[in-house]
Amino acid sequence: DAVFQTQTSVLLKEGANYTIYCKYETTTVSPTLFLYFQESNKAPQHMLGLYSQTETRFRERFSALHDETGKTFNLTLSRVVLSYSATYYCALVP
Repeated sequence: DAVFQTQTSVLLKEGANYTIYCKYETTTVSPTLFLYFQESNKAPQHMLGLYSQTETRFRERFSALHDETGKTFNLTLSRVVLSYSATYYCALVP
């Protein structure tokens, strides 16, 4: 099982939209998928899980799309703000 992210580093202007593209490989019929973010010098924090509660601060400015056939799990952040500066990770639990 594996997860791949297409972009590792981007620069955005505040107010822009940004999509995090995640592609996964698994033989599991219904994998559990997660997104985490890690701010500088802090531990990773849960942002979004396909079958879990969404982090409150992201509810109004995100949309997620899961394509089981294409095995992708993408997250679009709308109207990004400076506080979104972080490293984002896709994760898979088979």
